[in-house]
Amino acid sequence: MNLHPEECDQFYRIWFSLLGYANKREGLISNFPKTPLIGSIKQQDAGIIRNAIWSSDYLLSSFVSDNPDNLSIDDIRMASSWEGRINSRFMIIKHLKQHSIFMDVSENGKVYGVKGIISPISAILPFPLPIMVDAVLLPFGDKIIIDSLLIPHNVIFGQGIVNDIKVQFRRLEESQGIIINLNDNDPSPAIIKGNKKILSEFQKWLGRQSLSLKMQHEHFSNIEILVRDILNVAPVQSLSQLSAESVSRYLLLSSKTNKVSVKRLVKFLMDTDRLDFDELSSIENVLKK
Repeated sequence: MNLHPEECDQFYRIWFSLLGYANKREGLISNFPKTPLIGSIKQQDAGIIRNAIWSSDYLLSSFVSDNPDNLSIDDIRMASSWEGRINSRFMIIKHLKQHSIFMDVSENGKVYGVKGIISPISAILPFPLPIMVDAVLLPFGDKIIIDSLLIPHNVIFGQGIVNDIKVQFRRLEESQGIIINLNDNDPSPAIIKGNKKILSEFQKWLGRQSLSLKMQHEHFSNIEILVRDILNVAPVQSLSQLSAESVSRYLLLSSKTNKVSVKRLVKFLMDTDRLDFDELSSIENVLKK
């Protein structure tokens, strides 16, 4: 859940150089240490400089160009990759073995698997989940890390809000996957994996609908074909974002019986909060034709 020692060394070598450079350029903190060490910079001071750095790409680009401390090519390339940072407000949803789950709460937000630097995120914020934080996520090779600072919000969520957060997280996880590498922009494998998970939940749901095993198998097989031949073909689409257009394409290839299977699917998606009401109306119009 955190970086290896040599990765920690690389991060802080770049980070301290960047902080010192930005502070000197902007004249922000008068007593900034000439040779920073871990724990030698006040968090408030680091926050002031950090906010200046991430307010635009100007300071980072200048740092990469000037390389004031003669960092290695690998270090400078790593610093340059930080132009792809995510600066936002997040909900920390859970802590897993490999990373902590950060859900971006901004519009069109995504879900990220984030590692700590020296310590796991769970050790930095040992509080009941979910936790709302302001953070900057950085690409670090094939990993995602924080920029060393987390700003938690002192908010306690009621059970209703917690349930809404869980539903939103599930939707994002199933429709987009958990992003663990900011340098990999292809969501297709994660969406296909999410579709497999939703299909499994659909199969369980069918088993609770007082249907014969034959009908359960028929409905499930029909929807497997919908996923395989329509949704999992580029551009890949999540079952949790089922559209009237996809349903129309599927029904053109299928028999009348398959329309009943789609109706079962739609009911399952609605029962499990996986389908928006706006899209429901459009799909129902297609099924009436």
